[in-house]
Amino acid sequence: MTTLTTALGPGPTADAGILTVLAQACRDEERIEFAYVARDGQASTRTVEPHRLVSIERRWYLVAYDLTRFDWRSFRLDRIADPKPTGHRFRPRALPAEDAAEYVRASLHTAIEPLIVEAVIEAPHDRVVDILGRWATVEDNGDGTCAVRITADSAEWALFGLAAVDAPFRISGPEEAVLAAADWGERFTRSAAELVIDGSAEVRLPDPR
Repeated sequence: MTTLTTALGPGPTADAGILTVLAQACRDEERIEFAYVARDGQASTRTVEPHRLVSIERRWYLVAYDLTRFDWRSFRLDRIADPKPTGHRFRPRALPAEDAAEYVRASLHTAIEPLIVEAVIEAPHDRVVDILGRWATVEDNGDGTCAVRITADSAEWALFGLAAVDAPFRISGPEEAVLAAADWGERFTRSAAELVIDGSAEVRLPDPR
């Protein structure tokens, strides 16, 4: 898969093919159809009138009028697959916001659908409860590990909670949390690749691959 990133370091990534197809549909005011996987994992096929592509918080979004739901929606590009122009043009509708970026930000701010992250932590039950008990359900597996379910507004928040236990953990789902963990792991590895000690000695850590 070819990806595009912003010019200034780590930034939003997107499949170049999908990005191109959607951008052309926005430009040509042409209805488009694609497969979409919602946050809860439910798959569906959407037909939309594309309005604008927006990059916010290291993600790309398509703002469009959803002809399946008969309302405006913002779609994450990493959840879109197989976009196909329909050949049908449309007359642009009035967006219920000052601009597309404002609409996406408002959608993210008012989202009420929680994300439930499940993981197994290799730590004693009492320790995990002491750190995560206010935000998660913790079950003792009886083998020195605990099964944890964290309800959070974002995958990143759940990851920081798991890391706070300071013990090995394995995320079992959802995919969004697994991908976020991989992304953060790469970023931390890059930031620690070169260390300067006492202002002179440079240490290069081994490539984790």
